[in-house]
Amino acid sequence: MAKHGLGKDGYNVKELVGTPEREVCLKSGNCAATPLIQPDDIALSHQGYHILGTSHEVIPTLQFSVIAARRVWASQNKDALVRFARAMGEAFKFMADPVNRDEVISIAAKATGASSDVTGEIYKLYYQPDSGVMPKHAEISMPGMSEVIRILGDAGQIPKPVQAARRFVDLQYLTSAGMQ
Repeated sequence: MAKHGLGKDGYNVKELVGTPEREVCLKSGNCAATPLIQPDDIALSHQGYHILGTSHEVIPTLQFSVIAARRVWASQNKDALVRFARAMGEAFKFMADPVNRDEVISIAAKATGASSDVTGEIYKLYYQPDSGVMPKHAEISMPGMSEVIRILGDAGQIPKPVQAARRFVDLQYLTSAGMQ
């Protein structure tokens, strides 16, 4: 928020879990600002609210999303997991291809219930230009995972000292699928 001219002083922080609760707080005037997810942040900007910043402005290397599995299950289902990784890789490749832009926006609008205008802005945010937030082919950013693990440690969600990202990530399945 400092990047956009807001200092650290003069704010009270209240913990609200989930975008719906935070959106209600913002709209009621009980919160001056709150973190939101897409498409809600962009939809609210269309209603006159201002986006004060995005997570990838603050931490550009953040691993945005991960699909996780228990190690025991993964080792017992390696073939299925490798096929799944390949399918995810092809999906990410499809989304990133500018030729598929309109179809991706349409699919996202149907999946989220957001308008095509809103999902188009999300597409622009991630892909025009490529912000590096979304994988190009289902790969995992180890620097991005290190940031996630550091944040989890700082928030008290995992014990300190924080372990290296490699402790939490097994790349053999992505490597076998040709994605890493």
